[in-house]
Amino acid sequence: MKSESHDLKKDCKTYEKPTDQYNYKLKGKYIKMPLCRFETNISNVPKDFHILLTDLLADILGKPKEKISVVVYPGLQMYRGGTDDPTCQLVIWSIGVFGVEQNPNMLVLFMS
Repeated sequence: MKSESHDLKKDCKTYEKPTDQYNYKLKGKYIKMPLCRFETNISNVPKDFHILLTDLLADILGKPKEKISVVVYPGLQMYRGGTDDPTCQLVIWSIGVFGVEQNPNMLVLFMS
């Protein structure tokens, strides 16, 4: 199965209502925060990975899992650290969770 390349700026657009400024439209559907994108060059990601990642995000971010949107992009062409060995990147948007003081603690939680 060929994987599509995605650009968040092209795939998402900010909702028009000022009160909903943190909602994004992805593939025609409005998504409320938090939004998580997991991108990897590994093709065989487990079928339930998005569920496991949602549970982990709910615990770490302190947000209800019913409000978390996770999009998994496997099999991408990725190059990191001078090699195309298996790698991934996790991009998270969430209101009131990240900041200068919180970020080092978040890194520890995600890496453990």
